[in-house]
Amino acid sequence: MTERLDLAPNFSDYRLLDSGFGEKVEYFGGWVFVRPEPQALWRRLAPELAVDFRYEATTSRSGRWVAASERARAFAREDWQTRYCGPGYGFVLRLARTGFKHLGVFPEQAPNWDYIYRHARGRVLNLFAYTGAATLAARAAGAQVTHVDAVKNVVAWAKHNLLCNGYNDVRFLTDDALGFLQREIRRGQTYNGLILDPPAFGTGPKGERWVLEDKLYELLSAARGVFRPPGFLVLNCYSLGLSAMVLENVVGDTFSDLNFEAQAGELYLREESGGRRLPAGVFFRFFTR
Repeated sequence: MTERLDLAPNFSDYRLLDSGFGEKVEYFGGWVFVRPEPQALWRRLAPELAVDFRYEATTSRSGRWVAASERARAFAREDWQTRYCGPGYGFVLRLARTGFKHLGVFPEQAPNWDYIYRHARGRVLNLFAYTGAATLAARAAGAQVTHVDAVKNVVAWAKHNLLCNGYNDVRFLTDDALGFLQREIRRGQTYNGLILDPPAFGTGPKGERWVLEDKLYELLSAARGVFRPPGFLVLNCYSLGLSAMVLENVVGDTFSDLNFEAQAGELYLREESGGRRLPAGVFFRFFTR
């Protein structure tokens, strides 16, 4: 039986101030940002909000941040920190303005970080691990964590985040997630926790092309090959073509031999200007004894 949930973060250093007309306005780590949001198809309710930085796209995949306030123009640093305080744990994270419109942290994932912290024991594998917030949650719970991402500079970012929180014992790998899983199966390696946050599209370290819909079943089948109960799985996807029911069906098929307590639904951000909910991905997660 799968429990249906929609989840919003409790992240005191982050607020979605407004959204609409293909943009979102966010407060994050002391600054206000405007960046594109393709799902915000409604109107802005607070267009008068003062903004520090605005993202301007230069191509379909890249762009630049423009300082929009006097204090932003005087801010010489490229990065700064934010702090997340979860129930019983917490950590600091590096924020930076990237050419891909991201700031290095996805605050909507905070409910999944809390879930990971509650369930992470033994060996945990974090795939498509980006800058390491989920890795931090697992490590804070006492797990032995392997962190895998295909992009070298975000692996370096994750290492920085772990060191800033006093951890130097996480295994970091720059690798293709599916290829790594397949090699771990051959090596007989197993994990008690799996975290997967695959992109809709991507390129591996050797130029491998990634399309989520083409690879999801193969990815989850390989994940089952390294999973050893008791443990947990967290699967998150941000793809306009997938629903939580798709994730439920794929995991239910590939992990069909297990009895688990599952939850599925949407992650979202609730804006302050009008209380509307901005979708931020779908998830499926389970725990099995």
